[in-house]
Amino acid sequence: MLKCSHDANNACIMVYNRDSVWYHLYAAYFLRFVDASPLYPLSMDEIQRMDVDDIFRRSTDGVNCPLARCWSPETFINMCIEAGFSRAEFLGGYPNSLEPGLAKNYIEKALQDERLEEEHKLFLRTVGYDKNGYPIGNDGKSCCIGGVYRLWK
Repeated sequence: MLKCSHDANNACIMVYNRDSVWYHLYAAYFLRFVDASPLYPLSMDEIQRMDVDDIFRRSTDGVNCPLARCWSPETFINMCIEAGFSRAEFLGGYPNSLEPGLAKNYIEKALQDERLEEEHKLFLRTVGYDKNGYPIGNDGKSCCIGGVYRLWK
């Protein structure tokens, strides 16, 4: 389980994680090519014309969510440093209830599907599983929707 301790000199924050099964499998593949019903009333045709960032936004906090962005750890860490934090560390992600099953049931199908862009396939090829069956990246950290960071002032 991911834990983040903090004190007067540091804090923990969660932002949506671009380097996640949610982004590269659920938004990029499952909702576009397998089952669009979670984004009802949008049709499969409408969803297939959207970019993955828009599909991601609509898949996180509801179809009409006005804003939901995700960042790769590298990008978010750089943003934090530019904002004045002395240090930022990616601790890993945490899954929602769908990601473990999605990963186990759809990664191989997505990798075989010619419609899925290589960017997403490159990520999906790195996904493994921890001892509890949760998706992890090649860095050994959870590669799920919620990216957790420790920030130092």
